[in-house]
Amino acid sequence: MNGSTCVDGACTYAACLFQFSCVCASVWAGSLCEIDLDECASYPCANGSTCVDGVFSYACVCGAGYTGFNCEADVDECLSAPCMNSAVCSDSTTKSNIMADLYTCTCVAGFSGDICETDIDECSSTPCLHGATCTQGIFSYTCTCTAGYADVPTGTCHSEMDECSSAPCLNAGTCFDHTFSYSCICTDGYSGYNCEVNPDECESSPCMNGSTCTDMIDDYECTCGAGWSGGTCELEVDPCPSGDNDCDGLRAQCIFVGAGKHECVCHPGYETSDGGKTCTTIQECSSSPCMNGSTCVDGPCIRGVLVPVVVRMR
Repeated sequence: MNGSTCVDGACTYAACLFQFSCVCASVWAGSLCEIDLDECASYPCANGSTCVDGVFSYACVCGAGYTGFNCEADVDECLSAPCMNSAVCSDSTTKSNIMADLYTCTCVAGFSGDICETDIDECSSTPCLHGATCTQGIFSYTCTCTAGYADVPTGTCHSEMDECSSAPCLNAGTCFDHTFSYSCICTDGYSGYNCEVNPDECESSPCMNGSTCTDMIDDYECTCGAGWSGGTCELEVDPCPSGDNDCDGLRAQCIFVGAGKHECVCHPGYETSDGGKTCTTIQECSSSPCMNGSTCVDGPCIRGVLVPVVVRMR
């Protein structure tokens, strides 16, 4: 049967016995080749797969994670790059503790999920305090602090800000830190919230008599015009007792006639041609007052007193 070959039996003891034998074709057995051999008997299917016997053949039904005619090949589940966001994929071809039909994803920092598909929200724990705004990034976040708070330690907005740290008070003003604010104590001559204003001390026109006012810090300075002196140029300058007295020191008197002004008046018996700067003796004899051939001799001036003229007769 089944394509086998029949072979007659040999004669024994001079008698030919009625006998034969069958030479079976491949995959058949039995005295008449009536039995289909089981190709699965040799367990050709690997990795726990199921063998299905057929006529002259068999087929392997592979378990999950295996492929090939005899299910001899381990499927590489990472070949399709199932892990997202730069995660590392591992399967049974690289790690023996992973089942053949599975893979695992090792996520980079900031991601989670079976295939690392979820960006972790670092703001979900409300790390930014005191009403600060949290902005989420990849494995990071930033805090935008409300007024009056500083991001110290970083990522918390925990510390109350030192408003004086930026040195807001100008012109050597002293800063005092308060809760959410500061105040400035200004040095003399400055005002304003930040001591930024230098008041103009010349605004009230303190300098008198046409003098020029120069504004200074908490002060002013007057530049007096000729003939005036004093802090506000309120005093008339008398040049007579000062170096401005240009009168003849022996023969003239300095007379104050106004701010910075004077006149020089020669003593009796003296005359001047330069306003009293130089006084000379008056030549009384120049008018020839002596008569009848007499000789006129000028008398000297002693301490401003004119000595009478002496007339000598011939």
